[in-house]
Amino acid sequence: MVRIVLAVLFVFLLQTFLQAQAIVHPYLSPGAIATTQVLLSPNESRSENASLEWLLERTAKENGLNIWCDRRIARDTLVTIKPTDDERSMATIEQSLSTACDQVDAAILPLDGVIAIVPKSKRDILATVYWKLIVSKKLNALAMSKSKQKPWTKGAQASDLLEQFRSVHLPSISQIPEIEHDLWPAFDFREATVASVSVCLLGGFDLCLVESEQGLVIEPLSEWEASLGQDVLVEWLYDQKMIDRTKEEDRKAWKLRWPDSKGVRSVKPFGSRMTATAMAHYDFAKLLTPPRPKPTKNSTKVFSGTIKADLPRLLDWMSNQFQLEFYPLPLPTEYATKQIDLDVKEITMDELLSLVAKKASIEFKKSGKRVEVVFPDY
Repeated sequence: MVRIVLAVLFVFLLQTFLQAQAIVHPYLSPGAIATTQVLLSPNESRSENASLEWLLERTAKENGLNIWCDRRIARDTLVTIKPTDDERSMATIEQSLSTACDQVDAAILPLDGVIAIVPKSKRDILATVYWKLIVSKKLNALAMSKSKQKPWTKGAQASDLLEQFRSVHLPSISQIPEIEHDLWPAFDFREATVASVSVCLLGGFDLCLVESEQGLVIEPLSEWEASLGQDVLVEWLYDQKMIDRTKEEDRKAWKLRWPDSKGVRSVKPFGSRMTATAMAHYDFAKLLTPPRPKPTKNSTKVFSGTIKADLPRLLDWMSNQFQLEFYPLPLPTEYATKQIDLDVKEITMDELLSLVAKKASIEFKKSGKRVEVVFPDY
């Protein structure tokens, strides 16, 4: 009799394990890993004071990121980030963004294909919405599919954009709840998933896409949060191979950072079941995320073509082409009017910088992605 009970229990645990593995961890999907890798990489930018909007745009451009800023965040607020030239103590992109977000009472919400900057008070519940969309057996396929939301230009009406999202991805929902009039800056979600886009678009109006007995519905965020009560923790069964990839001291540090989590329960022989907040799971997933691959020599970006432009326009083009930040700007008058004519073939960024410097009778001092323009007469 005991053997039968153990056999049934084993089959139940095996089915549970297999079902869990059929759905990818919300923060260990390929898109989520790519986003996390960028966030954990060193921040080589050196700007100390800038508007939050400028900082987010530059970070997105330099790192190929999608960074969504919630409509309630004051984008024009000046934020301060203290830089360091010591690579050993250089802050990560995530740490730098968090420093900026703290100054506007906001927080980072990593998603698949996009990073959302949201009000700090809403971050945890929006992370829970995102998590539950992905782990839902009924909604997972839709949630993890690439969004077909079209990019829009500055001044687009929020109501039109939400309706576009509904008609393409949520045809079973008859209409979007009425929202206040709002005009949004230009944006392109590119490779973001349906779950990620839904959190960004709806979250700004305190709405959320959730599963209910009636099917897929859009609910007020406050009502859905109230329905959860104290049940805000979520579970994931981590494969033992995943656990073995982490260091014991890192796991202990994780537990100290998330004292409200229920920790890890061993589910032999499959692994460990962790019960914690969605953001605590993200924090643990960072321990499982490999470092961002470093560009190899063969992948170095090269340029071929003819250049005919004044120096300011050329620097602006190189800034966009190679994700560089030139300073100080604007250029002195006598250098701002210099015309640069070049005809080059398959040269690297550094080679192009050298040619431009020679033509313009200036010097470039490059440190990471920052390039100081040195004028011999100043």
